[in-house]
Amino acid sequence: MQSCHAGGESASSSLPFLVTAYLPDALGAWAPSLMPTACPQSDGAAACRIGLDHQRKRKTGPCIPIAVLACSTHDVRFTIYPCGHVPYGREAVAPVDLDGRALSVATTDAALTVPAPCAPWGQTRFAAVLDAAKGKAWPRDGPGPSWTTQLRRIDELAALLGFDPISSPAVGEELARLVDLPRLSLIDDGHRFAQAHGYEEQGVALIETLERASRGRCVLERVLACGALVGLWRPVHLWRPTLGHPQCTVFSRCGMPSG
Repeated sequence: MQSCHAGGESASSSLPFLVTAYLPDALGAWAPSLMPTACPQSDGAAACRIGLDHQRKRKTGPCIPIAVLACSTHDVRFTIYPCGHVPYGREAVAPVDLDGRALSVATTDAALTVPAPCAPWGQTRFAAVLDAAKGKAWPRDGPGPSWTTQLRRIDELAALLGFDPISSPAVGEELARLVDLPRLSLIDDGHRFAQAHGYEEQGVALIETLERASRGRCVLERVLACGALVGLWRPVHLWRPTLGHPQCTVFSRCGMPSG
């Protein structure tokens, strides 16, 4: 049986990965809220027969066992990730719980320097950017978070917000729609980021844009869509329970059909 989950994804790098809400059972064990009706290799020609293969323990990321499913129709195993998490990710990419609900952070601390709409992002991989905006550089060496990781997170958030060179006007407009900001505003913010001197100015430029973008709804969907569009991760299938059967929303890469 082929593998589409971590450790076996190199041969399936163009296949989508699956995300759904994880919920705790009566004993507090977390599990997917639904079983998808199609696997990553499904082309719709034959119905998938999907069941639980095993639970994969994690030392990082959501820090709960993640379900690995098996499709007997296509002879493949694949991971279904909790909301907010992506393959090879050590931290969440969006400020949501494992069930997809948006996180909130109390802002009663008068010393808080990060704009309130951005505070929940401190619980994601982009906490590095919030630290940068406050002039807090991560260590150059030693165990734990590093300077190199902080710079990589700055670059990732810049790509997510559409600051990187865009392949076409259509992609730029789609990113602006997903970020929920005018395209010209994003272009101006991108120029400011490009002209920033040092990591702290870059962090401030990113956080000021993120503050405006974070006021929108459906943060998980918007982050997954932007990340897939700019190539930060593979296409995503987000599965949700609906009346009668599970429903899939597809977030595609640039140049791929939205399905």
